[in-house]
Amino acid sequence: MSVLAVVLYVALSIALLAIVPGGFVIAREALRRRRARLAVERLAAARALLDELHREPASRVARALSRRFDWRTVQATLEAALDEEARSVELCERLGLVAQWERQIRAGRAWNERAHAARMLGKIGLVSVCPALVRALADPHEDVTVRAAAAEAVAQIRDPRAIPILCEALGAQREAAAPCVAEALVGFGRASVGPLAGMLDDARAPARIWAARVLGRIGDPAATLPLVERLADAHAGARSAAAEALGRIGDPRSARALACTALGDPAPAVRAQAASALAHAGDDEAFGALVLALGDVDPATRSRAVEALAALAPSDRSAIERALFDPVAEVRRSAALALDRLGSVTGWANALAAEDAGTRAAARAALVAIGRAGLVEAIAAAASQQKDAGVQASLWGIVGEVGSPKHAALLARAGIEMAPPEARVPERDLQLATARRGARVEERLGAIRELASAGSAEAVAALSEAAVSDPSPEVRAAAARGLAENNDRWLAVPALVRALSDPSQEVVAEAARALGTASPERAPERRSSEMPVPERVSASRRTTGRLRLEDTARESAV
Repeated sequence: MSVLAVVLYVALSIALLAIVPGGFVIAREALRRRRARLAVERLAAARALLDELHREPASRVARALSRRFDWRTVQATLEAALDEEARSVELCERLGLVAQWERQIRAGRAWNERAHAARMLGKIGLVSVCPALVRALADPHEDVTVRAAAAEAVAQIRDPRAIPILCEALGAQREAAAPCVAEALVGFGRASVGPLAGMLDDARAPARIWAARVLGRIGDPAATLPLVERLADAHAGARSAAAEALGRIGDPRSARALACTALGDPAPAVRAQAASALAHAGDDEAFGALVLALGDVDPATRSRAVEALAALAPSDRSAIERALFDPVAEVRRSAALALDRLGSVTGWANALAAEDAGTRAAARAALVAIGRAGLVEAIAAAASQQKDAGVQASLWGIVGEVGSPKHAALLARAGIEMAPPEARVPERDLQLATARRGARVEERLGAIRELASAGSAEAVAALSEAAVSDPSPEVRAAAARGLAENNDRWLAVPALVRALSDPSQEVVAEAARALGTASPERAPERRSSEMPVPERVSASRRTTGRLRLEDTARESAV
């Protein structure tokens, strides 16, 4: 065989190898398109036959569909028609689709098959399919997508007989599975309030917690009194969930009980949640409770109390202003944000143009406190909106004093240079505050003594923190003594109130002396009338809260 013949054979083989697969792919695609076209035509014909439901009995239409079309076409047609034609439900029953979907949701091999069955049963809307949906919803081993589809389907059907089953499933679920059941109960709305209120007495703590959460999501005031009773629950999580739910409902009848909880609950998380709830359910009495909560030991509670006070939009904001000097940065920033939302930053900026020198000085001091609390951007925004050139220069000067290097670009555009560090923050106070955290007691005592003589807001904040957090009773007593000798000790009233609960009698005595010898006339007149009064002791928190809670329940019952 010649070389030419070999080359021809090879070329022919290559051509055949290329043509045969290509031809197969083309033929397969043509066949697929033809089948798709025929399927669309069958669906259109089945849909046209389905339109005869308006004129013919469902039994006759069902027989015609089963005789003329294959099962897949019938099923696809009815699934599409369920959203439009109410009478399609009867066809699904007659043709056995409902029973098939019930089998699929129970024993389907693939999760998407079971989820599809759950969605179809929800569209059917028959009461008889609820048990199958609830079983899938309550199965802790079921796929989360299937449980979510079952929850949505149960909510669509809204059969009241499913509520007790869902409530029992809610109490038995794990934390990861319970949200699906809770979502289904929320869909029932007011109809599920009674059974859920009964769950608040369940012996299982998770059941009580989830019942309170769902009642809060529903937001029906009928759940107020049962939730108020749960504020005395033995489980802290249940008390916290009840407080959160009462805040969502916003019923004023819960204000007194929430105020007692915010002041007297032994768990910090519960006090914080109750303080936050008072922002929605609070009344005039709640304002005083929130002011007292600013003296709480827990920073999160103080921060929530500041936010709640801001939500109440009080005319006197001095309590929130005092929080600008809280020992914890998180609380100071919450106070700054609250005051900015209430318009205080703009008001202080305008006050810089006042004729009275004292008013200008007070406004500038307040803005400096806002900046040091971490809200320099609010002062910069006020400066950019200010039309008075003198006031604008003063505001940019405050930004330069309390700002960080990241604000240098803003100042450069305003034509102002960044103030040197020693001009922005008293370096000596910072060094003393750092020394206050030293490892040796003698070193901390020396820093406390120097901070007591410094007299700045930074020194008061450092002394306040030491009075409640230092591990040495000697240092805590020295800090309280230093606050007693400070002219601006009114800024430390929250810390001194917390120091009254100190286990050391010396610290308690120094704190009481500082509070008892406070001179309101030395503090700014606009703030003296709103100083918190130390009205509670840690040991009596739980008892006081329970007694007031019983009074609230008794009054509501009457």
